[in-house]
Amino acid sequence: MSFIEVNEWKAAKKQFFYKLTAYKGFFISLFIAQFVALVFSYGGGMHTSISVDLVSLTVSFYSGDMLFGFTLIWAFIVAAKLTSENYRNNDFSFVSTRISSNLSNIALIATLSFVGSVTSLMAGVLLRVIVYFTTDIGMIYGKNYLLSPPELLTGIYAAFLYLALVCAAGYLIGAVVQMHKVLIVLVPAVLFGLVSYELTKFGTIRWVEYFTSEGSLLMFTLKVISAVLIFFAGALVLSNRLEVRR
Repeated sequence: MSFIEVNEWKAAKKQFFYKLTAYKGFFISLFIAQFVALVFSYGGGMHTSISVDLVSLTVSFYSGDMLFGFTLIWAFIVAAKLTSENYRNNDFSFVSTRISSNLSNIALIATLSFVGSVTSLMAGVLLRVIVYFTTDIGMIYGKNYLLSPPELLTGIYAAFLYLALVCAAGYLIGAVVQMHKVLIVLVPAVLFGLVSYELTKFGTIRWVEYFTSEGSLLMFTLKVISAVLIFFAGALVLSNRLEVRR
């Protein structure tokens, strides 16, 4: 650690712009994940066949859920990786502190979440376009097949909040795992146990449903912001307990 007095905000700003360039692989992996999800969403859509007398009907269902699911997985992995030793050591290229390092990571996570939300919704629109041009238009039925600009913007906003929440959770779990090597195995085991218990006892994961079942956009926003602040605060406390450099 340098004895030079550090301006936290300036240091965080420099690190943030450095990471935007140095970690461009995060964006590349996002586009690859969404491309793979797009292929699966189009080629692996659910199909249902109905036959009545001599009439046979096949219905194909297409959804952008897989696109967003792949994006959520990508967001969790990327956020957790930022807490690893290799990525932490990159911050020592600057005169920095744990606080400035975490602030730059949070800014990067916010940027990644925004990009992920926009591209996942745009990929969903692209899926609609592909289906439109490869299917008889008279055979297409969908309540929300065409999205109005307000619906698209609302979708991007909600996707951004979900991605920010998943990133914050991944960042906290990544910070916990860094405390001791045994936690690399213990933490996933505990999480798997909690999920299995919730599904067995209640038939659902209540702490996931707490966010996904909220009907008010304002309340959903408040819930996500509160959880994100708690997760990042916990990660910051844990990161301050780590050695300066190992």
